[in-house]
Amino acid sequence: MIMNDSFVHDLKHRYALAPQVYTCCIEDRCVVYNLRKNDCQLLDAGEKQVLDVLMQEDTPPGDVRLSDLMSALTSLVEKDVLVGRATDGAETGQRNSFPAVKGDLDSYPFDGIPVIGFGHLYRCLRAVLAVRLALWCHSLEQITVRLARRKLRAVSRGGGGSSFIKTRDLVEVFRILQVLFYSSRDESLFDSLVLADFLASYGIYPEIVWGVSVDPLSLHVWVQGGEVSYNCPLDHVDDFKPIMAV
Repeated sequence: MIMNDSFVHDLKHRYALAPQVYTCCIEDRCVVYNLRKNDCQLLDAGEKQVLDVLMQEDTPPGDVRLSDLMSALTSLVEKDVLVGRATDGAETGQRNSFPAVKGDLDSYPFDGIPVIGFGHLYRCLRAVLAVRLALWCHSLEQITVRLARRKLRAVSRGGGGSSFIKTRDLVEVFRILQVLFYSSRDESLFDSLVLADFLASYGIYPEIVWGVSVDPLSLHVWVQGGEVSYNCPLDHVDDFKPIMAV
C-alpha cells in the first residue's frame, strides 16, 4: 500500500518528537539525542524518513510504502523518540542553528598566569560539589531546565554580560584549579557543567553545547560564548555538530 496525503496529514497531527529528544542530520544520516537518558542513536533510513515526514512541510515521494513507514514509526515510539501529541509537553524546543565556533580559549595569550585568589579556589570547589550533588540528585533533563531558568533570570535582571578579557582570565583560572579536583579527560559533560557554574558565580552565562559525530557515533559537550569555545580546542569542536544547547 502506497502512502497518501491523508495519512501524512494524520501522522503529523498524531505524533511529535518527545520533549527530551533533539535531532540533527550529518550528511545523509540522522542522529537523535535523548537528554533524559543522555544517549544518542543513529537512525536507519526508514526511521529518518518518518522524521522527515513529521518535521518537514513537503510531502515525501508517493512511492514510500505505508507498511515500511508504520514499521519505522513503531520503532521510533518504542525508542521513546516519538510520543503522541496528546502527551503533555509533546512539543520540544528544537533549535535549527547554532553559532559556528571560530576560536577557543585553549591557551592563555600572555606569559605567566592570571592572579589566583582564595575566592577563585572557593568558587571552583563549590561548583564541583554543586554539580556532583546535582547529578546525584536530579536527572540531566532537570538540571538543564534549571540552567535555562537561571540564565533567563540573569538576563531579565540585566545581567549575563562580561568583558572578554575578564571571561578569558576566569577560564584560565578555572583550567588551573580544575586539575586539583578532577580530570577533564572523558568527562566533557561534567567539566562543562562545572565551568558554567563557576562562571555563573561571576555573573557570566555562556551556553553549554552538546555535539554529536557519526564516525564513530559519539557525544561531546563544551562551553561556548558567541563564536568562542571555552573548554575545548577548536580542532576538536570541529569534529562535532551541535544538537542542543542550554
